[in-house]
Amino acid sequence: MPVQRDAVEQWQPEIVPMREDPDLLRQFTAWSASRDDFHARQASGWQKTYFQGKDMDGREAEGHQTKVRLCPFSAIKG
Repeated sequence: MPVQRDAVEQWQPEIVPMREDPDLLRQFTAWSASRDDFHARQASGWQKTYFQGKDMDGREAEGHQTKVRLCPFSAIKG
C-alpha cells in the first residue's frame, strides 16, 4: 500500500480502550469469533481439502484448478 513519504513518522498514536466505542468493540468481537472459527476449521483440515477442490468425502470437483496459468506478455511492436 503506497504511503506518502514521511507520513508514518508524523502519526501520533494513542491507546484507547475498545469499550469506549461500543460499535468498534462489537465489530472486533464478531471478527475475532470469525477468525477463531476459521482457525478451528483450518486445524480440522477443511481448508486444505477446499483448496485441493475436494469435498468432505475426499471427492475431487470436476475441472478444479489450483493455479491460473496466464499467457506471457508480448512486446509492443512499434
